[in-house]
Amino acid sequence: MSFLDPQWTKDKDGKIIPFGPVRYKQITKEIYYITKNLHIPYSDVMSMTPRERSYLLEFMSEDAKKNSELLENAKQVTGQSNKY
Repeated sequence: MSFLDPQWTKDKDGKIIPFGPVRYKQITKEIYYITKNLHIPYSDVMSMTPRERSYLLEFMSEDAKKNSELLENAKQVTGQSNKY
């Protein structure tokens, strides 16, 4: 955490809570997704900068969208070819 990070935040009920545990959970979730999907060891992900982690998450998101679009296109093509 940085001294520039907010000290407090609000939860979904509107109660004011410390920001530290919320940010820690976000970072842990980022590391989990990178480790799970890219098969990079946890310790290597921990040594990445926040910018590197955000780039990897962005690339993973783009790949997922691209794969989803390709799957939808394949379903449409398959559905059309079955009609004939």
